[in-house]
Amino acid sequence: MIGSRIELITSERGKELALVNLYKHRFVGYRKKDGALKWRCSTNKNCTAIIFSTPEKILVCDVSGSHNHDADPQSKLDRQVLRENCKRKAEESISCRPVKIIRTELLKTQLAIKCSDITSVRKAMYDKRRKIMSSLPKSLNEALEQLRNLQLDDSFMYKNQQFIHAPPNEQFVCITTANNISFLIKNCTELFGDGTFEYCPKYFMQLYTIHGLKREYTGAILTRCENARVSPEYHASF
Repeated sequence: MIGSRIELITSERGKELALVNLYKHRFVGYRKKDGALKWRCSTNKNCTAIIFSTPEKILVCDVSGSHNHDADPQSKLDRQVLRENCKRKAEESISCRPVKIIRTELLKTQLAIKCSDITSVRKAMYDKRRKIMSSLPKSLNEALEQLRNLQLDDSFMYKNQQFIHAPPNEQFVCITTANNISFLIKNCTELFGDGTFEYCPKYFMQLYTIHGLKREYTGAILTRCENARVSPEYHASF
């Protein structure tokens, strides 16, 4: 095993593992005499196998003990590599569909993956996103509070511009950007507004959209979700 190459993979808890000859090892410290990295078998807690590597984590420079169990199947390791790569991507790109992330990872690697493995990978990605995203609101006040917390979050920007506007002490939300408002004021010759009560987000009563006309073309400039149908609410939102 001395001189074997090390492949670094990620554990389910996000820790770095050294994979050598289909055996997984976790980092436990440094050897005192030369500072070599010490890795202990992570598959079986009763296994005494230890490997030592150079600081670059490329080659095994020494070993101690031996494995008292069989190596992990290649299919299991491939599934773990795919799962952890997809979980990381799902956390970094929360708006990207899981199927797209999985497809991209499969195209980049030559992994032996079954259809049943894809199902478990998708579930792991959704579980990862649930940990970093807010739970679904259970009332209008909770929905407004979450939107107020998200409106300045860097993850919820459109072309580096804020697009969620949830004023404090008001029960409406506007979806637009500063560029849209500027275009509406400076370029649109006519404005058209219309609302619908039949289709709107949960806990709101009306979805109102403003379209601008320019050179015979119209486009949605601003979308507003409201919780009332009375004129004071219209004045407050404008």
